[in-house]
Amino acid sequence: MAQIPVNISTSGDNTVIPAQTGKTIRVSNIVLSLAGETTVQFKSGTQALSGLQTGLKFILESPGFPGYVMNKEQAFVISLGAAIQTGGTIWFEYI
Repeated sequence: MAQIPVNISTSGDNTVIPAQTGKTIRVSNIVLSLAGETTVQFKSGTQALSGLQTGLKFILESPGFPGYVMNKEQAFVISLGAAIQTGGTIWFEYI
């Protein structure tokens, strides 16, 4: 299991975990904090994995069960509805 820091502030799609050839990304935990309220959506490449969510904090903890599994060779993307500073940590693995 690896972890990656999140530090994004651009509206629209932000690649957080890059795709790797022949691999699939499995995200198990997400902790995000937003400086203001906007919509957040998680994606596998351009395909939505979640609906639009609104809030200032997002926490996904799924021990023993993958929270989100990307399509093979697709990045994990966080789409922001507005240019709001967003930070946190994501725990994931390439499988």
